[in-house]
Amino acid sequence: MRLLGYELWPREVGVGDTVRLRLHWEAADESQLAAVVRLTTAAEAIFHAPSLARSEAPLGPVSEHSLVVPPEVAPGLALVAVEVQGPEGTLEPHTDQGTPLGTTFLAPVRVRPPAPAPDLEAEGRLGKALDLLEGSVEEARGGGLLVRATWRRVARLPQDYVTSVRLWGPDGRQVPGAARDVQPRYGLYPTSLWPVDTPVADFYRLRVPAGTPPGPGYHVELTLYDLRTLTPLGSVRIPDVTLTHPTID
Repeated sequence: MRLLGYELWPREVGVGDTVRLRLHWEAADESQLAAVVRLTTAAEAIFHAPSLARSEAPLGPVSEHSLVVPPEVAPGLALVAVEVQGPEGTLEPHTDQGTPLGTTFLAPVRVRPPAPAPDLEAEGRLGKALDLLEGSVEEARGGGLLVRATWRRVARLPQDYVTSVRLWGPDGRQVPGAARDVQPRYGLYPTSLWPVDTPVADFYRLRVPAGTPPGPGYHVELTLYDLRTLTPLGSVRIPDVTLTHPTID
């Protein structure tokens, strides 16, 4: 099949807005094929960051898609990727001569920065500079945990911090191998650029080793620290995490 063209609108959005696409296809056989559109960033290819939004529709002469812009999208450019799924997985795009092309990207969309929200109640504070407005943990598609955190900068942050994500068990011990250190927004939106009193949503994919016992009583600890000195800004916990599968990779 061949992607003949597309319409994408609007080209500038804010959190909660919907990006709409209409894709035009030429295909000899459309049976059992699906067109998939993803809202993503450059961090997906570099750091295996999860997609920000996804839409799937049966592949025909025209496929219609809608992508709701989530809070985790950083201000600036977001990428729109297109792929075709068949019974055996993703069909790799290529030239007429058979040369692989990699991921197919459409025109990007520009994301406006969120509005300030100085009056929201915080769940925790790191040092004197950063609030955790909300934290949540869910089991991610494809395995592991997806940790979400919404931060608010309340004072000057002169340097960029790294986020440490750790899973702790019901026995009060850190779960071996369930740890990750990553820059906020996978390096695309460093803390020194965060505006004061404005919510900044972030997300982290955390692997959980196979054999980790299922059940309640887990918690995730988030620590921000200066990479140069390893000095922590502070730590907060997201409690009451339950693992429902015996093994998660």
